[in-house]
Amino acid sequence: MSRLTNSGFYKIKFWITPEEWGEILELFKDREASFVSTNYAQTSYDKQQVLQAYEQFYDYYVANEKVADYFPHFVYSIVLAMDQGMAGFFVRNEGISFPYREQWAVDELPSIMISLPKDIRIQAESGEGTEYTYEDIREQRPSIYKLYEELERD
Repeated sequence: MSRLTNSGFYKIKFWITPEEWGEILELFKDREASFVSTNYAQTSYDKQQVLQAYEQFYDYYVANEKVADYFPHFVYSIVLAMDQGMAGFFVRNEGISFPYREQWAVDELPSIMISLPKDIRIQAESGEGTEYTYEDIREQRPSIYKLYEELERD
C-alpha cells in the first residue's frame, strides 16, 4: 500500500436547491449513514432533519429580506460503517471571508462543501508504544471513495 505524502481532503463545492440536496441524501439511504452535529454533544440527526436544516439555510439566502442578527450555518458529519471500518464525510457551508477594516466580511452567497479525508489513520502497536501510519482511503475504504465519486458526478 502506498502512503500519501500530502494529506488533505477531496472536496466538492456546490449550491443546489433543497430538492437536489434531498436527492444527494438518498445516496446515503442504504448505507447506514448517521448524521452528527459537530457540537460538543455530538447530537445525532436523521435524514429528514438534515434536509429541513438545509431548507432553512437555503431559504435565508434566497429571501428578499434577511433576518437581522442571524447568520445561518450548516455543519454535519456523515458517518458510514463500510469496508470493515468507519469513515465519513464532512458537510458544511463555505463562505468567502476576508478582513475588511478590522472586521471579517462574509460573502452573501456561500456554497456547501462535502469533504472526504484522503487518508485514514492506522494504529499499530510496537515495542516502543503505539504508532500511527496514514494510508490512502481509496485502498483502505474503496466503497467510501466510490460513494464520493458518485456524489461528484451528481
